[in-house]
This record gives sequence, structure tokens and C-alpha cells, in this order.
Amino acid sequence: MLDKNIFNRAFYDNSQKEVQELIRETLSDWKNTNNFLVDGIRNIDAYEQQQLKVLVLLGEPYGFDKCGTVSIVGKMFNDLAMDGIKKVPSNRKVGALLWLIFKSIQENRALSPDSVGKLFTKHNELLQALEKAAWVNVKKQFNNSGSSRQSNQEICEHAKKNEAVLRKQIKSISPDLIIVCSNPVIESVINMRLLGDVALKTKNVVHQNSDGQKIIHVSHPSYYPHWGYNGIFNTYKIIFDYLKSGR
Repeated sequence: MLDKNIFNRAFYDNSQKEVQELIRETLSDWKNTNNFLVDGIRNIDAYEQQQLKVLVLLGEPYGFDKCGTVSIVGKMFNDLAMDGIKKVPSNRKVGALLWLIFKSIQENRALSPDSVGKLFTKHNELLQALEKAAWVNVKKQFNNSGSSRQSNQEICEHAKKNEAVLRKQIKSISPDLIIVCSNPVIESVINMRLLGDVALKTKNVVHQNSDGQKIIHVSHPSYYPHWGYNGIFNTYKIIFDYLKSGR
């Protein structure tokens, strides 16, 4: 179904330490700043066990701004993520997409469209799906404006500033499938060649780079036409059908 990338847990753990220091270096006043996030694999035990290792690339973090410097893994993730699933639509929507993908792989079959609507109140199942994946924001500082509307220019600026961080994160996470959410995020990672030699100009199409990694560019989860029940199911089917094709 997929070309396997080799995930090395020790390499990832060491990289996470380096990532935190690199993030600090990008902050003008990091000694007095508590509003940045060290993200990545949410539950390393769950991620390591997956046949398909998935990385979701997004713009900026929400829902953790009152927690100071935090790594969203282990117990800290479990304590905070359930609240995030209930309050932050992106968590529910991406969680639902991941649940469909992992469930299909586990059962080796395509699911039906009515699977999606039932998921949004199954918070524990969404949490378990999110735990199986890695989640990386190109912007590491929280949006403190009180608005969930992202600034495309700001996302691109932070992505460029965090180029070394993002390169190290993607390499150490070693995903088989990368889901890139929103135009500024895909523009940033393509311009910096963080996804290898692949050229993604079309949304909702799976591409493959020379390392065998599958990559799909989708809209930001706030764009309802692509992230309603039908939209989530359609994205899932595009991904699952591509994986089943063996390309």
C-alpha cells in the first residue's frame, strides 16, 4: 500500500531537544516569553505502531496559549487535547479525517459516507486518532489576538523564520503521508523545498516525492465547503484510493 520510510525513535527524541533550542533562537525575547509551542508527534508509542505514519502541517497553534512553553505529547497532550477537540473545530475536523484513514487501513476496506457525521461527538475516538499522528505548525507562537483567522503573510514569515526547525521536524518524524493544510503553508514548504522534489499545484490530489512520501494539499479546516461532512469524506477517499492503488 505504501513505501515505508524508516522512523527512528532515538533520532526523533534527540531532534526534539534541538528543535526546542532552535525555536528559542528565533524568538527575540525568549527568556521572558512563554507563548511558544514545541509540537510534533503527539503520542510516540501510538505513532510508532502505525502502518501509515501521518504528519499534518498547519499554520499556527490554538488552544494552548495559557499553558506557557509546552510540548503537545504524552500526559500534557491528553490533558489539553480533549478540551481542544471540544472547542477548536480544526481539531475535530482533522481528527475525523485521520480516524477515517486509520480505520480503513486497520480494516482494509473503504468506509461509507455516513461514518463522518457520527464522529464529531465521539471525542475519545477523535483524540485517539490524533494521538496516532504528528501535528506541526509552521508558526510556533500562539495567536493571542483572540481571533482564529490566520494572517497568510504572517504564516509565510514565520515559516521562513522556522525553516531549520521545520526541516528537522519533518526529517525526524519521517512520515509516509503529509497532509498540508492551507495555501500559505503549502506555499512556504514548497518554496523552501521542505517536501523534497514534489510540485503541488493542485489541491486535493495526492502526489509522491522521490522518497516515496505521499503528499496532499488541502484547504484550511475553517473552509467549510472542503471540511464539512462531505468534504472530509471526499478527502479521505482521495487518500485511501491512492494508497490502495499501490502507486
